[in-house]
Amino acid sequence: MVVVHLLDHERMSMTTISTGDSYSFGIVLREVRGQWRTLAFVVFLMLLGTASALVTPLLLRELIDRAIPNGDTAMILAIVVAMTLLPVVDVGLGLVRNYARASVGEAVSRRLRTDLFNHLIHARLDDIERTRLGHIVTVLTRSCGRVGEMFVAQTVVQSIYHSMLVVVTAGIMFTLNWKLALITLLAFPLSYLLAHVAGSRERRLYNEQTDILSSGQSYITEVFDNIKTVKSFTGESREMAWWEGWTRRNWRNKARMTAHHDLFRFGFWVAIHNVVRGLIFGYGAFEVVNGRATVGDLVAFLAYLPGLYESARRTLDFITEGEAIKASSDRIDELMALPKEKKSGARERVTKTGGSSVEFSNVSFRYAREGFGIEDISFRANPGEFIGIVGPTGGGKSTVLDLAQGFYEPLQGCILIDDQDMRDLSVRAVRSRISAVPQDAWLWNDTVLANITYPETQPDMALIEQVVREAQLVEFIESLPSGLDEALGPKGLDLSGGERQRIAIARALYRKAGLVLLDEPTSALDARTEFHLTAALDSLRQRSTLIVVAHRLKTVINADKILVIDGGRIVESGAPGELKRGSGLFAMMYEMQSLEPQK
Repeated sequence: MVVVHLLDHERMSMTTISTGDSYSFGIVLREVRGQWRTLAFVVFLMLLGTASALVTPLLLRELIDRAIPNGDTAMILAIVVAMTLLPVVDVGLGLVRNYARASVGEAVSRRLRTDLFNHLIHARLDDIERTRLGHIVTVLTRSCGRVGEMFVAQTVVQSIYHSMLVVVTAGIMFTLNWKLALITLLAFPLSYLLAHVAGSRERRLYNEQTDILSSGQSYITEVFDNIKTVKSFTGESREMAWWEGWTRRNWRNKARMTAHHDLFRFGFWVAIHNVVRGLIFGYGAFEVVNGRATVGDLVAFLAYLPGLYESARRTLDFITEGEAIKASSDRIDELMALPKEKKSGARERVTKTGGSSVEFSNVSFRYAREGFGIEDISFRANPGEFIGIVGPTGGGKSTVLDLAQGFYEPLQGCILIDDQDMRDLSVRAVRSRISAVPQDAWLWNDTVLANITYPETQPDMALIEQVVREAQLVEFIESLPSGLDEALGPKGLDLSGGERQRIAIARALYRKAGLVLLDEPTSALDARTEFHLTAALDSLRQRSTLIVVAHRLKTVINADKILVIDGGRIVESGAPGELKRGSGLFAMMYEMQSLEPQK
């Protein structure tokens, strides 16, 4: 596979399907409602924690206006002790509060990730194949995390707390001096407008950053999945140049995000705070001189001011942060809008045991690429039959296997499994009768046993021994230090292609399916192993129907019937001996592969 660089030139094309209300925010609301007790407890702890912030300035006023002028040492001592202990109590309450708050946010993120993963794993194969892996990873990890852990745990809960704190603090400040309080509130309309401006820009910057991260993750996956190709074509310099360009784009956007954050979240607030504080100093001093306020009133008022503005800023963060979170929510909703595979039909189960029958009746199918697929394919495989499919590369052979497994739906015609229309069956019911060996054998980062029995968790050891023999794995497993319990490592890269292929074949045989589909099962096997495996396939017909796609005609020479597919159509069909003696494409391929001496 060649590493294709399209990430710089186009973003992933995804169609946002209108699904009414946002799915992700629906999850947020349901989870929040389900944990209202925890949230109420968090808010209660927050209110207790306001004691230090609200009481301390009043204690300071009493200290200045009464305790010190009157020389009341007992009162001074009590005020000092209270001002010392209140912050300590607030720290303890904060630990419990933050834990409870984080648990609510993580519960939302967990539900989002679980539901989205469940949706994607059941989505239609062609939609998943067209979606960049890096985008899926970014949304599942980063976007779901931001909606739950940041928006719910931090923004929403904190906004509730700080909005209450703003109301209480403003009320106290009005009781101290209503004129100074009005001056203080002059900053609020301007701050609200700034929050709206900051929010829209933050959403755009966050969208750009998510695109950058998605492209980077997709690129890393692509390069290191194909590192052998990169090295064999000495493409390291090209890949390094692309990666350096990506790091520059990421750096520039992160710098813009940081500058924007500091300017709107802190810079303007500091400026507004300083201007208002100057006005309060001037007007407050005028009030003190004229006897309309005490020094303690002015000091207490100024002590409340930073907390009021910080709470107002944190409350308005709901607007700013909410816009960025909306970008995360949109990406979650885009993936949730991908259509699912058909989950249920009129019948949920295929009850037949033993070999299954398969019939294609005038089936046509096209991929997105024009002219690629199959056209008007008709054939029947009876229970226990061995059907071989051969033909030139790109003729549509593997497409037949994909359609038989329900990965795609035919454009016309129908497919019958055990004389039941696939459209009347659930995908799960169809696939429960099928085992498949793909061209590229994929192995999990797990033991040999776990790979053979996938997805089962309780292995049948008698059946394991049988399929290990049939797949010609006995010598290989005996050579491993831990036998069946030997860990294979990522993708089984320490194994040869033939060893990976045989493990995949054993996995297919272990399932005891009524229909076994094999796509180039012997492409990575030596002649001796291929001979024994061909014999195993013959014995497999006693319990299963076989459909085998092969380039090497020797693999299917013992088939009951062979279909020759070229250009998406069946151009020949019949018994191997009959086709071999003819003058068609099969006979030509047979002669080219020198399966018998030419006469």
